[in-house]
Amino acid sequence: LHEDLPAASAGHRTMLGGCAVQLGRYDEALDHFNLSLPALTGKIIPAHGSTLLHLAQLWLHLGQPSRAGQALDDPIFEVAQGTLSIRARHGLLRARLARALSLPAGDALDALLAEAEGAATVPYLALPLRLEQALGLAGEAACA
Repeated sequence: LHEDLPAASAGHRTMLGGCAVQLGRYDEALDHFNLSLPALTGKIIPAHGSTLLHLAQLWLHLGQPSRAGQALDDPIFEVAQGTLSIRARHGLLRARLARALSLPAGDALDALLAEAEGAATVPYLALPLRLEQALGLAGEAACA
């Protein structure tokens, strides 16, 4: 598990967790994410938010929406709202959580999508937002 990584390399632990997820090694991924969070708390805001987003995505994937919601409810997202990437990923996961709980996603995706489509520096953000938006629509409306 690479226990020898110093606290300053907690961001690397998040990357290792992401790799473990891709390999289907979910226990190892959870260990990496959970070990990186204490070192990131209050120090590196974007990396802290990113780690929580990875953790929330994994909990959703594992069918644990309440745990995903806990990660998404972290106060760091109030502080990290200045980053479009973090806001878009947080909104996307909020919408996925709502869908997993059979709740309406609301209008938050519309606002994020408009902002993401207007941001030339991060064009990759709009596609997952559009896909999630389409998943909430009925039949023909999703294809329009």
